Order: sequence, then C-alpha cells, then structure tokens
Amino acid sequence: MLLQAELTALISDRQPAKRISEVLGEILEAAESEDLQAIWHPLGFIDIPIAQSTSARLRESEHYTVHVWHPRLSVPQVPRHVCHSHEWSLRSCVLYGEITNESYTVIPSEDGDHMLYEVHYGDGISYSGATGQSVDVEQSDRTAIPQWGWYEIESPAFHWSRVGDSDLVITAMQSSSHTGCPPRNVRRKPCAENYVYHRHQCPSEARSMIFTDMLSRLTS
Repeated sequence: MLLQAELTALISDRQPAKRISEVLGEILEAAESEDLQAIWHPLGFIDIPIAQSTSARLRESEHYTVHVWHPRLSVPQVPRHVCHSHEWSLRSCVLYGEITNESYTVIPSEDGDHMLYEVHYGDGISYSGATGQSVDVEQSDRTAIPQWGWYEIESPAFHWSRVGDSDLVITAMQSSSHTGCPPRNVRRKPCAENYVYHRHQCPSEARSMIFTDMLSRLTS
C-alpha cells in the first residue's frame, strides 16, 4: 500500500500530473494492483478507489479515486441524465486523454421541461428519485481539460464530464468529505419516477484488460 499512499499524497498536494501518472503506472505494474477494485459506474466510467477497500460513493470522508473511460468496456447508464451534482466537492487531474467539463444552470420552473432528482445509495446500488420539482436547464460553460490539466467542481454545481469515443481517458480525483448537499441529477421529461442502477465489480478478465490498457497509455 506504500505506492497508493504516495499517490494520494501527490494528488492531495496537487503535484505535477505527470508524476501522479508515473506513480499510478508503478502501482499497476506492482503487486499493489491486486488490491485495487474496478467498479462500473453509472456515469460511464470505471471507478478505481485508491488506498481504500470501500467504494468511494459510500465513504463520508475525503477520498481518492481513479476514473477510466474505456471505449469498449465502459457501461454507462441508460437512459442517461442531462447533468448532475455531487455531495462533495472534487478536484481532478487528467492523466491521459482529454475531458470536457460542461457546467449547467438549473432553475426551478413550473413549466420546465426537465425533472430534478435526488440520488441515494445502497450497497452497490444508486437510487435516483424524482423530487416533483420541474426545472429549466441550460449549459453555461464548456471547458476542455487537456492531459496534465486540473479542474475543480464545487458540491452544489451541476456538470457533466464528457469524453470522446476514440481512446481511454484517465483521471485522478480527490473528493472532500460530504458537504450536506444531496447529490442530484436532471432528466428531460417524460421520465420515470425512479431509476435504479447497480454498480457491479468488473469481472477479472475485464479488470485485467482495463489495467493493461491503462498501463500502456501511462507508460507510452
């Protein structure tokens, strides 16, 4: 776990993303990689918690995780929501590829053509329930973050992280403790009252392929 501890310290201290990438590569090459979980996340990436045995979504304290968007092995939720907020603030750096952060303005409106949802978590499950609040939603910003770049998102802010389909995207994220703001998402009407998504562990063959592809990009 020594390399994982070094990785979390590098992310916390906002050290150069290239160095963070190098240490993540060392973890994937070492026996420490056997300790890593790989979990399919409803937002379309693979969630790899660092230095923790419990999935990031169930931890209330500051945590660190690696996110991987894989062009063949990612399993995004269907139907996809428009944008979402988190119950923590986060800071991420792009270790490989490019990510576009889209910011959204969400305004209550009786005639709104979208519905606001709140998200709750169970053991390996995400529950998204309609609040009954109709809203208008508009994209307010769109910023591309290149390899080695950093970006931050505050807990109440609505956003969407968009990636291309051509290759992997790898990010390392530091999340704050819970802020007291419940996670929310927005869906275009018509929409169901509830949505349930299971966050399954990647089977060993998929996990091995993900780690191999990550290592090939980080060491190229």
